[in-house]
Amino acid sequence: MLKTIIFRCENVILNDEYLQFKIYEKLWHYLRQDPAWSDFESVLKLREYYVSEQRSTSAHSMIATRHLSATYRIRFEQDIQLFLKKQGRFYLRPLPGMLPIVRNLKFYYKIVLIAEPGSIYHDADQKYRFNQLFHFTFLQEKTTDLQLFQNNLQSITRKTRSSEKETLLVSDQLQPDLRAAEKSGINTLQISFDPRTRGFQPQNYLEWKYFHSLNRLHKQKRASFPGRNKMNLQANSPSEVSGIISNLERGGAAVSSKSSGNISFWDLAREVFNPPVPPDEK
Repeated sequence: MLKTIIFRCENVILNDEYLQFKIYEKLWHYLRQDPAWSDFESVLKLREYYVSEQRSTSAHSMIATRHLSATYRIRFEQDIQLFLKKQGRFYLRPLPGMLPIVRNLKFYYKIVLIAEPGSIYHDADQKYRFNQLFHFTFLQEKTTDLQLFQNNLQSITRKTRSSEKETLLVSDQLQPDLRAAEKSGINTLQISFDPRTRGFQPQNYLEWKYFHSLNRLHKQKRASFPGRNKMNLQANSPSEVSGIISNLERGGAAVSSKSSGNISFWDLAREVFNPPVPPDEK
């Protein structure tokens, strides 16, 4: 029986893709002072490469550091700070369907949120009142340290007075979230929402380019899922999240996304024959 459900904020509860798009649009403004960066697609390809490496440093910061002059990098960072302060909250969105699920689960379980500290979380907390939605919130800097995250999960189980077998982690991050949880004996639910399910609806040419980039990253992540039979649970939509948790409570075997009927043979073939390829750095 479950007692505690831990939700990763990023990409599970909160969708910041519109905000990230605006950041990369601003980054491109500075990069394209060099004719070699005349195409927005070149920026997105490099972003995909850095995101796939799962580093603790944000991809846009790495691109700015490596490909902007010192003067332009400082201007870009100042521009982003001002943008986040004045308009950041406007571009934040919850993932469609996830907040109602959390509100319903709160009546039956201890609900915990793990989030990265910073202005994005601060704005989202104020906008959606996370302090009223979750029983506990744990803020942790972005990390790839498996042991550090495992220690934090142990702190959460002590705080909620739940055993590992009574705890479920819902996240889209394989490293370190899901691996640390599995190593600790905590149940895991791996989220795999495509861009449309996450609520990104492109309205112009550049947004469509960004949308296609998100799709490529989504397919790369799906193709890299290790041992589908070994992963406890997988969900492709909020309705699957709700159904899997309900099935867990009844003690039944959850149905993974592999057998849900939502993945076609063509989708699997494209995942197999379209592995991530590092772009040539300029």
